[in-house]
Amino acid sequence: MCEEGNSGKRSWPELVGEDGNKAVKIIEEENPNVVVVLQAGPEIISKPLYGPDGSIIGYQAVSGRPPYAVPPGLAVVEVVLDVEGKVEKVPVISTS
Repeated sequence: MCEEGNSGKRSWPELVGEDGNKAVKIIEEENPNVVVVLQAGPEIISKPLYGPDGSIIGYQAVSGRPPYAVPPGLAVVEVVLDVEGKVEKVPVISTS
C-alpha cells in the first residue's frame, strides 16, 4: 500500500526488482513534485539536469556522493540499485 497526499505518491514498493530506468519514469509520472536520483550503494550514479524554467531536461552521470540542488517545491526520491541495475529498496520520498 502506498502513501498518497495532495502531491501524489510518496512510496513505490511495487518497483522493488524493477529496472532502474523504468522505475524513474514511473515515479516521475506518478508524482511530478519529485526529483529522482539513481544510487548504487553509497554512490550517486545519476542526477537531474534542470532547464532555465526549472524543469528536468535530462540526467548527468556523477561519481561519489556530492550534494545535489533541488528546486524549491520538489522533494527527492533516491532509487537504490543493485549490481544488475534493478531497484533494491523501496523508493520513498526523502525526509532529510
